[in-house]
Amino acid sequence: MKKFLIIGSISLLLAITSCRPCNSSYSELKKISIKIEGMGTACCVPKVEKELLKVKGVKKVSACFKRGIAKVEIESGKVTTEQLIKAVKIAGFKAKVEEMEEK
Repeated sequence: MKKFLIIGSISLLLAITSCRPCNSSYSELKKISIKIEGMGTACCVPKVEKELLKVKGVKKVSACFKRGIAKVEIESGKVTTEQLIKAVKIAGFKAKVEEMEEK
C-alpha cells in the first residue's frame, strides 16, 4: 500500500510541475527569421549562431549560409529585434528581421 501511495504521489507531482501554464517561468516563444548579408561560407555560421545565443532570451538558433538566413527562437517580450541585429553585427555581418511568428 505504501509503494502505491509513493508512486501515485510522485506521478501527481510530476504532472503538476510539467504543466506549462502552472509553471511561473513559462513564457511564449516566437520564431524570427533574420536575413544576413555576407555569410559566404559555412565557417560564418558558428560565428553568427554563437553571438545570437549570447543574447538573453534566445533559446535556439539555426543559420544557413547558402540562404543567408538565421531562424531564431526567442522568449516573447524578453528580446528585441535590435538586440538580434546588434549580435549579428558583432559577428561581422549586416542583418534585418524578415518575419516573426508566435509558436
